[in-house]
Amino acid sequence: MKISYLGPEGSYTHIAAKQAFNGADLVPSSTITNIVHDLAVGLVDSAIVPVENSIAGGVAETIEALQQSEDIYVVHEYILPIDHCLLALPGFDKNKLAQTQRIRAHHMALGQCMDYIRSNLPNVEILPSSSNSSAAKALKANEAENPNQVVIASELCAEIYGLEVLEKAINDSNINETRFWILSKKLEDFKPEVKNKTTILFQTKDEPGSLQVVLRLFAVNNVNLSRIESRPAKKNIGEYLFLVDFDLHKEDPRYDTLVRQVRQHFSYYKWLGSYSQV
Repeated sequence: MKISYLGPEGSYTHIAAKQAFNGADLVPSSTITNIVHDLAVGLVDSAIVPVENSIAGGVAETIEALQQSEDIYVVHEYILPIDHCLLALPGFDKNKLAQTQRIRAHHMALGQCMDYIRSNLPNVEILPSSSNSSAAKALKANEAENPNQVVIASELCAEIYGLEVLEKAINDSNINETRFWILSKKLEDFKPEVKNKTTILFQTKDEPGSLQVVLRLFAVNNVNLSRIESRPAKKNIGEYLFLVDFDLHKEDPRYDTLVRQVRQHFSYYKWLGSYSQV
């Protein structure tokens, strides 16, 4: 079984994939968009992608890739505690950390560690990378060119790429978790005995109070909304899509009643999946 994940090796998505798919053939990909494409065309059997971090919020590329895809579904979610580490080349003088010239990491990781960066690297140039593990890999691969550079990545990256851990747990918050979605072209069986969620994307009709009416219908039907996020519809300015997670599976008898009521107020609707946590 082949599983695509956001690589290279050592990324948090790699760690989540190793834990969620014990013993599977893990295939790294350079972008989330490529991951979804590879699944769509059958190069892999399943995929795992980051969707939300408890500090930095949602992952836009994941939502956009799924919105544009066909017959790709969220079938499970996986929660991974995140422990960011500051990594450098072997022999780095930690006493000169304040004079570090550059720091690289994925923009989500940078956003989760800004308090630490401001306090400990006051003059550093911040350089976003496609992933934390690619920043770590490049640091080691271009060792001669990067004597005064550090990266934010996992402890696993230090082991894989031969880097030194300068400091662990540099997150701005002690509670730092990333939520991943497991994607598939095959739907999972409904398990009513466990907690289930559904995620949908929608745009309300251009009518006064339309969003308020939709939210009230969730409350009237006694369905809990666990997440709601607005996103530009990429049409006219001021037009937004809403991403909603709610505690109900599509196969639950209450689902059809709820969706029939709310869809009357939608101008766009897409079901991304119904799933449980693994």
